[in-house]
Formats: sequence, structure tokens, C-alpha cells
Amino acid sequence: MLIITTQLTRTLCVMNNYPFHNGLPMLRGIAILLLVILTLAHANIASAQKLADPPTSPRMEPRLLPGMQRDGRVQLPNQWSLKPAGKQVVLGDFPANMILHPTEAYAAVIHSGYGQHEVSIVDLDKQTVISRAPLTDTFWGLVFAPDGKTLYCSGGVR
Repeated sequence: MLIITTQLTRTLCVMNNYPFHNGLPMLRGIAILLLVILTLAHANIASAQKLADPPTSPRMEPRLLPGMQRDGRVQLPNQWSLKPAGKQVVLGDFPANMILHPTEAYAAVIHSGYGQHEVSIVDLDKQTVISRAPLTDTFWGLVFAPDGKTLYCSGGVR
């Protein structure tokens, strides 16, 4: 290519009555022009290939919303999950305290969340809630009398 370009430069210089001076100024100009043309041609081919093959985005897993999942896990807002051991009994939104009956297989649970404040009685053998007592406002305190016949709970600020 250099030989053809040099001969072309000499021919152009002789035809136009320019002094040749070894053809270096003209040779540089033609070389730069060819370099620009080749660079633009390469850029056009590269951009055409990008349009023909759009980039594939990485496959993202679906975002899980917080709460109980189908497999028994509890999804937390920070995308961590908990998988409790054993069988679960559905209670209120914030079971604040739980105590066992002194003689029977029952548990009393006090709820102090955003939902209904209440005391729930859970049958531990059947693993079900057998009684709910809605309350205006509750707190943490919960105790059975020593004989197990009376249940005491603390109220909140109301």
C-alpha cells in the first residue's frame, strides 16, 4: 500500500506541476485520509453489529414481598428469610408475651400490635387457638393465678 500511495503521490505531483520533494507532505496527507476512512468504516461496522445483537440483561429473580411464603418461610423486609422449626400457630400481628398455664396444656398470648389488641388462649395439644378476648389496649404483662383459674393482663395508656 505504501508503494502504491508513493507512486500515486508522484503521479499527482508531476501532473499538477508541483515540486515533488520526495512526496512526503502529500504522502502524509493521503495516509491520514486513508486512516480516517478506515476508522469510520470500522466504527460503522461495529455499530451495525451492536444493533443486530442487542445486549441481554442479566436474569433477575423476582422480588419477594415480606410475609409468609408458600414453603413456610417468613420473608423479612430486608429480603432475608426465616424458616421456623416445628408447626406454627397463626396468632395476631405482635404477640408480646406468652405464658404457660400452671396445670393444663394451654398457653396465654397477649397481642400488642397494630391489629386488634387481645389475649389468645392456645391449646398446646391440638395446636389451635381456642379463645380470643379483645381488649382496648394491652401491654406486656400477663400472668395466671397460682391455681390457674384466673388470668391477669396489663393494659396500655388508655
